[in-house]
Amino acid sequence: MVLEGDRHKARQPINIREAGDIGRATLGVVADDHARSLLTVLRTVRAEGSITLAAITLALNGRRIPTARGARWHLSSVANLLARAQKFGAGR
Repeated sequence: MVLEGDRHKARQPINIREAGDIGRATLGVVADDHARSLLTVLRTVRAEGSITLAAITLALNGRRIPTARGARWHLSSVANLLARAQKFGAGR
């Protein structure tokens, strides 16, 4: 005999995985959209001579441009931005 609560617990991991998959896909779309919206700024920053990760980080923070989650830029977030920008033809 399977109790209702036991049946619910058996399905829970599947729901968690599905929810995680949906969440990751959504975050990816948001990050892609944010990267796409920053392509012009990224080109401008590079044209002004900021070509290293550190220089781009300083330029974005100096302009008070937030990350997709509203935080300050770090070397790793700029590296992720450049990787996404490369997908849209902005190159490195």
